[in-house]
Amino acid sequence: MSIASRPHRPGCGGLVSAGHDVVVQWNAGEGSSISDDDFTAAGAKVLDTADAVWESADLVLKVKEPIAEEYHRMRGDQMLFTYLHLAASQECTGALMAAGTTSVADETVQLPDGALPLLFPMSEVAGRLAPMVCAQCLARVEGGRGVVIGGVSGVAPARVVIIGAGVSGMNAVAVAAGTWADIVLFDSSRQPVAAGWCQHCLGRPHAWPDRGGPWHRMDPPRGGPGASLTGIGRRATRDAERGGRGAGA
Repeated sequence: MSIASRPHRPGCGGLVSAGHDVVVQWNAGEGSSISDDDFTAAGAKVLDTADAVWESADLVLKVKEPIAEEYHRMRGDQMLFTYLHLAASQECTGALMAAGTTSVADETVQLPDGALPLLFPMSEVAGRLAPMVCAQCLARVEGGRGVVIGGVSGVAPARVVIIGAGVSGMNAVAVAAGTWADIVLFDSSRQPVAAGWCQHCLGRPHAWPDRGGPWHRMDPPRGGPGASLTGIGRRATRDAERGGRGAGA
């Protein structure tokens, strides 16, 4: 079994403590600064090749979907647990079906309330990285316009448009607000938009103020972050399409 989490807690060590035999490919943890010695200390056995791991494992844990060079290793009496993203790869889907492997996609695992606990951290990472990557792309050396995302004295900050106030969107708001950018947040519901503004301006959750509709321009209170955030909900989006008030600030 190939393990991608830290060996001592609660992944590898926890599985070994539960009575499972854990095998790990040689150097599998190098990219995460986890040495083979760490895995061995946690009770795992380190094997030399991926072929050996696939051959000996009943349950294979990976970080990403199988790639073409791995298709021949899959078999019908085996279970695969990984982020599959099958909608993006008909080839991988066909290979899994041909092999008869029982496959569980991390991104589809749900709690009783419908939450997606394994997709959540991936969405957090994507949301927090997005403003940083965009800021880098705006640099002249990267072929951008030479825009400083937070502005400087006498120069207005860049406008950052975030579509969707879900996990990724809200994390993008948090990072963009820290750069003092001018943020525009679109969502079909006004509640997440309000939560995004209150979180970065007030530092705590807060109820949406009823001011006649889901579109508001709200500047931060004194002493708060320098960014401003415009929340645009479902009705304002329709207004924008008609050229109405919801078109923005």
